Amino acid sequence: MISFEYELTNFRQFLKDFALALDSPFDGEKLVFHPRIGKGYMRLIELQDGMEAIISDFYLKEDILLERKKDDREYYTFISEELTKVKEFTVKIGSDISSFSDGQRAAQYLTSFLYGVTYYISKGTGIRGIRVLLTPEWMHYNLDIAANKDVFLRYLGLKTAGLIYRKMDIESKTIIQELVESESEEKPLIFYQSRILKLIEKFCFWLKKEMVMVPEARDFSREDINRLMAAEQELLSDFSTPAPTIAALSRKAAMSPSKFKKIFKTIYGAPVYSYFQDHRMEKARLLLMSGNYTVSEVGHAVGYANLSNFSAAFKRKFNQLPSSL
Repeated sequence: MISFEYELTNFRQFLKDFALALDSPFDGEKLVFHPRIGKGYMRLIELQDGMEAIISDFYLKEDILLERKKDDREYYTFISEELTKVKEFTVKIGSDISSFSDGQRAAQYLTSFLYGVTYYISKGTGIRGIRVLLTPEWMHYNLDIAANKDVFLRYLGLKTAGLIYRKMDIESKTIIQELVESESEEKPLIFYQSRILKLIEKFCFWLKKEMVMVPEARDFSREDINRLMAAEQELLSDFSTPAPTIAALSRKAAMSPSKFKKIFKTIYGAPVYSYFQDHRMEKARLLLMSGNYTVSEVGHAVGYANLSNFSAAFKRKFNQLPSSL
């Protein structure tokens, strides 16, 4: 296992030190993993107003333990990452610990330098995503922390509770894919700036709504929430087939159907099948926008045997027919 302890001052220095720990090359902008350690890269992107980002696309051949020391500075790290083939992933924020081993997860969250953070990542894990270092000046100006102070304090106070993770939607996953694929072709700064800001915007919009629900959500244990997340992942795993039944999903979550429906609506903000349908239509919209599929092909891909039914459902959601899109 590789252990790496660090104080985060800036991402360039972090990548330089991390490259030394991994015995991997770093050219000042990009860390390329040594074949013995894994495969892939971590790339530095310097943005405007003191923001820095790391775009990552790699998998590991070794277990890694990362420990970021606590700091008294008011800095934040925004993370939007997809993890695949996970045997074990554990994050410890302050004294609070959360872990999962369910194969994959795509989530967004925010950490503060006021808490030390430790990550354990098992070998075989694939990581694709972005981390953004946010200065207090940027946070105060762009997110109006003074007006939303209570929201951020309540959020950061949750530490690793299941509620701090925002499940990545299809649009966010598409943005991550675009950022990773930009490696093959140099892009202008505004390309990275616009997409990263969109990710942060979506997260902060979710955060305000989520904090309103926190008092009600405290009725549920972290184990409840973790099991619910596994059921939610199964619900959205394949739109080409009928949605799993409430009975099947509640068994997955190890709770009664009535409790499952209650906690699902509290955490995700919508009834189970409304949530499924919204994500189903978002998937259809992105497939159509790619220009690679016909309306009929997209309808079948999201589980509609009847094209008229698909068109009607799409229009109800987006107020336009799929053919016009």
